Amino acid sequence: MNNIGIRNKELGIRNYKILLVLLSLTFFAAACNKKNTLIIGGHVLNIQVADTQAARTQGLSGRDSLAENDAMLFVFSNPDKYGFWMKDMKFPLDFIWVRNAKVVEITPNVPVLPLQTYVPNEDIDSVVEVNAGWSEKNKIKVGDSVMLTP
Repeated sequence: MNNIGIRNKELGIRNYKILLVLLSLTFFAAACNKKNTLIIGGHVLNIQVADTQAARTQGLSGRDSLAENDAMLFVFSNPDKYGFWMKDMKFPLDFIWVRNAKVVEITPNVPVLPLQTYVPNEDIDSVVEVNAGWSEKNKIKVGDSVMLTP
């Protein structure tokens, strides 16, 4: 094989490697941006999951808004009476308190008051934050089922 043939083969292998890297990055990005959905009382929400301490601390703070059918799901490993506040929030929320995949309490229309802490009346293992009024508009009630779908 002459020098031109070897060079073309090397370029082909390099281009193949670049293509593999780009495809891998594309699949990785798609996996990272995968949206989960949550079904509450038959209503579908696009959610972001806050399942680490850092994510739970940040929550929805600093955001200007939340799309109508978007929500944040806070997940805890042990049931307890976790407190929530509205630090650095720019819009009001509904808190939907959940235990064992059932709504156990709803705190509607939580105003943007950073010093107020909201605590459920019973132990919970997750909380869904939605735009204020969403729970009433969609007739969410205590006892409704909550299901996370991949």
